[in-house]
Amino acid sequence: MRPARHWRGVVAMAALFAGCASARAADWERHRLGSAGVIRVVEIELYRGIARFHGLPEGEPALLRTALVSYDDHRPGDSIEASARPLPEGALELSTTSGTARIAAPTLRDLVVADLSAPAATALRIRIVHYGEVTVEGALGELEINQFQGQVDLRGIRGPALVHIVRDGSIRARLVPPVAEQAMAFTTYEGDIDLELPKALSGRLQVASARGVVRNEMTATPEGSPRAGEPNILVRNAKGTIHVHPIR
Repeated sequence: MRPARHWRGVVAMAALFAGCASARAADWERHRLGSAGVIRVVEIELYRGIARFHGLPEGEPALLRTALVSYDDHRPGDSIEASARPLPEGALELSTTSGTARIAAPTLRDLVVADLSAPAATALRIRIVHYGEVTVEGALGELEINQFQGQVDLRGIRGPALVHIVRDGSIRARLVPPVAEQAMAFTTYEGDIDLELPKALSGRLQVASARGVVRNEMTATPEGSPRAGEPNILVRNAKGTIHVHPIR
């Protein structure tokens, strides 16, 4: 049988690890948006950042979690939970006025993480000046994303959506019915674009690549002015693979 002091040591170590986990969990700062009214539009502006949106049922409060992650040590797709730390005091600009929430940290050179849960119909405007990773899940409102380089992953959206990556970066997007009637665009200079669309989609679909590979599995009406009530979707890059296909 092990001596009692051994088990006391084990318990002490377990308590130490639990304390570290609690401290690490506290590194996320939490903010409730729209205490004075309903938030309909969220604007996010970062120098480098990871922006994540989770769509909620109508009437649910908008909740924001923020953290800071080292840009030099981070690799795309890495988990950020273990390396998250609080933002410096005063670095985050957070304001809400007349149904619009603005989240900005334009001066921080590390990765600012903005993890937002809000009603699905919330309109999103995301601008990342340098490098960004954007994930949007279950958004049913307007979506506008502009960034210099990085990755964009859109899951279960309806649009309208305008996504533009200036330099190199990939775009993955899945549109679910009913797809918005307004014009949409998914463009990047160098990088792959994977777009999933409902099988019954009709209207004008433009897919173009200057020096890349195009795989278009959708059947669409001939190019020209879209008929009333039908989507108008542009997918374009200069280099890389574009794959447009029905939802599997």
